Amino acid sequence: TSSLASTGTTNGTSKSTSTSTSISNETQQLSMKTPLPQDTEKAQFLMKLAPRIRKLQQKVITSLSTELEAVLQSRLLRLKQEDDDKKETLFVTDTIDNKDTNSNNSKSTNVNASTSTSTSTTAEMKMTNPPIMTTPQKELLIIGHLLRAFALLSKGNEAEFIFAKVAILPIVKSKISIGKLDEGGSRGECVALFSCLEDMVVNIRNIWGDVLQYSNGIFSMDANGNVIGNVGLGSGGDDGCFELMDYLLEENEEKHRVDIDLITAGVWVPIATTLMTDAAIKMAIFSPGIASVLQANYIALDTFLSELASNLLKPSSSSSSTTTQPNNKHADNDATSFNTQDNVDEAELTKLYYQPTITNDTIHSAQTRLYTNLSTIEFNKKWNLPIYYQLRFGEISTRLDKAIEKVQKEGWFVASVFTGTEQVAQSIQQTYGLELPFFMEVYDIMTWLWQLDVFLKPLTHRFLRGAIQLLGRVMMFIKDGVEGKIKFGEVVIRSQSQESGSPRQQQKERLEGESSSLLVPRENKPMVDNSYYWKN
Repeated sequence: TSSLASTGTTNGTSKSTSTSTSISNETQQLSMKTPLPQDTEKAQFLMKLAPRIRKLQQKVITSLSTELEAVLQSRLLRLKQEDDDKKETLFVTDTIDNKDTNSNNSKSTNVNASTSTSTSTTAEMKMTNPPIMTTPQKELLIIGHLLRAFALLSKGNEAEFIFAKVAILPIVKSKISIGKLDEGGSRGECVALFSCLEDMVVNIRNIWGDVLQYSNGIFSMDANGNVIGNVGLGSGGDDGCFELMDYLLEENEEKHRVDIDLITAGVWVPIATTLMTDAAIKMAIFSPGIASVLQANYIALDTFLSELASNLLKPSSSSSSTTTQPNNKHADNDATSFNTQDNVDEAELTKLYYQPTITNDTIHSAQTRLYTNLSTIEFNKKWNLPIYYQLRFGEISTRLDKAIEKVQKEGWFVASVFTGTEQVAQSIQQTYGLELPFFMEVYDIMTWLWQLDVFLKPLTHRFLRGAIQLLGRVMMFIKDGVEGKIKFGEVVIRSQSQESGSPRQQQKERLEGESSSLLVPRENKPMVDNSYYWKN
């Protein structure tokens, strides 16, 4: 009986442990994303609450959107007020300096009195117009809490849209227009495109640089502290090429996706949308009709996009000074100077403020998200790069055809087909030993094709094919000369009777060609340059 009791107890304990382990396994497997069974009381109850839950979620999102928009607008008003105060102080100092220069015989006491009154008036104006927000750190705390709330609700696109509409679009519209793009040149050349883009980035960084660093530091890390999506593009990432491979978009888009990306959706998407939607700007940038203008526009936007993440995320001295935490020594000094408990508490709380860590990996990950965004792919399709290559290939083909035709008529030594300067000709002759002007022209055409202001990286295969075609054309020309198919330097001499024909007859002869229309007498034989006329 004792053995049976012991076995019964062991079986009972084993059953209890197995049931407990099965229950623990079931609870571990359940999560917020685990679907509930269909025919259960709990599922039916949640289905009845679903409309209320959706309505509550919509109200929360609306409240968060209103609050985020208000915080961003208040930041703009605060910065505008600070700029106005700086301008006012500069104006007051300038007026004081002018008064000092005009009144040389006035006493120093009057000057001191005027300065004291001016400072008192500015202080009174500052007291009557207090700043809307207290410190940038509190603004960052509020914006960070709001962005986290959007991310928890899986509505990061709402936060990105509000940031783009309130913070970035006004700057883009004020910096990019068809009038500003053409400053310093004729209409349609977009001479000031690079300066406009650079000015816009500097303005965005000065106003929203700390917010972009703050949000990127929050959402670019996973739970283990690793940078999200720090694979897929190698160690570079700043190659400045717009053409992306399909597998990079399809396989690595999920690896680089974050909850909220203000760099891509908040900054780059509004800029790209403005450039693609405005009809005048779109025509001037993507389809100017001039090869040099198209190449300059492409290089400017290529450089702008390849350096956008680093320009916005690298902390500057001014931003670091505003976001760094004060030391205990400074906090104690502030507390003793003001002698209030609130300042002491605030100084202690600043130690707990979140500080983003911007590294090369985070910048590389942000730049990768820029390249893998769908707006970037659509932006690439606006460029007429095949047409640009046709224009450039037509230029070099015309130069080569003129050189071949002139050598065939005038001879190898007589024809001056080189279009460069004498200094370039001497350098080519000394460096490569080329003596004939024709081969100097061929060398100059080939090097011109790969210059920085002509060559484009996405067209590398086309430029290489064009260079091979030009070399093949030159080799065929030389081969025809070796085989005797071309008589170099042949000059057709006209007789006086032929030259004195009617204008209609002369026009007919020009249309038919010299070789078929002119009958050269036997006594007037053509002069042939046999210096490079090879015979077998």
